[in-house]
Amino acid sequence: MQGTSQLMCILQLLDTLYITLPVMLLQASLLGPVSDVQRSGSIRRHFTYRPAQRTSIVVRASEGEEIPPQASPKTPPRPDVTDPVQFVEWGGTLPNPRRALIGGLTAASIALGGNLFGVTSFLLGLDGGKTAGSLRLDALVPVDGFKRCFDSQNGFEFIYPSNWLADQRLYRRYAERIERERSLDPPSLRNARRRVNKYDDKYEPSAAFGPPGSTGEDNISVVVAPIRDGFTLLKMGTPMEAAGRFMESIAPENSGKVATLLSANARKDPVDGEMYYVMEFIIELPGKFKRHNVAVYGSRNGLLYTFNAQASETRYVKELEGAYKKAAASFRMTSSGASTAGFPDRL
Repeated sequence: MQGTSQLMCILQLLDTLYITLPVMLLQASLLGPVSDVQRSGSIRRHFTYRPAQRTSIVVRASEGEEIPPQASPKTPPRPDVTDPVQFVEWGGTLPNPRRALIGGLTAASIALGGNLFGVTSFLLGLDGGKTAGSLRLDALVPVDGFKRCFDSQNGFEFIYPSNWLADQRLYRRYAERIERERSLDPPSLRNARRRVNKYDDKYEPSAAFGPPGSTGEDNISVVVAPIRDGFTLLKMGTPMEAAGRFMESIAPENSGKVATLLSANARKDPVDGEMYYVMEFIIELPGKFKRHNVAVYGSRNGLLYTFNAQASETRYVKELEGAYKKAAASFRMTSSGASTAGFPDRL
């Protein structure tokens, strides 16, 4: 019984703080100052005031006898607006348990669902975000400064800084491709004469995020591309051997680029046993740019998944090193219907 009473008090306090009190304050601000009788009546409507039954007594005076004047009812003192309990006592009796339960649950749902004052993010971050990550609740609200990108269609997920924005150009181009594929109108002759490069969309990122107002040099992206049948990362050799081939492909001879491999290792997902190659390297074109990259590679169902976090060397060292490594560690392939059917060719 004591626990039930405490729960009812908590629900009543939530109802008062998040529903009744804001409505009363809004009414007071719109109507201006009103009399105590009007104010009391207004509060009684909110708190279901039920006054006690009173018995009226009529006194008849005989001729020549004067009836003493009756004292006017005392006006109740105004409550302290900072004390919700005084509002309840001043306006009437407490609401019934059903209303207190519904009001409290409604207020709690609004507070948690809307992440009011960051309370939801705080609660989900108490265990380091483990529960939020397993349930993918961090895709809805930020947890510990990160949000989750979950792509069920292509089958991958990772976390990124919560204040970063998605690249809207990718979604716009994706919508245009879908519209072209499903359009019922015949193509125009002008467009039919154009030769469409079948490799144009092969390396299009499936997701990309970056800080607002940036030039795009600092970003996190994921590319999903087809690969030859039966391909696995182990066929590329050890992580160092695979990284060596990759460095040669992005900085070939006579290109002027310099690729410096910092680390290469493998990690195995403890849930599904998938293997990932993780590489950290620097790409530099002397006199023009120097970019730091953290990349993760994985393969499944004839598709090659490439996660890449890129930033200028200066910004990476000063601000983004911890965020990039945390994002790279969170990248994993998920179960999905993604296959090579949607791709015209294989690598």
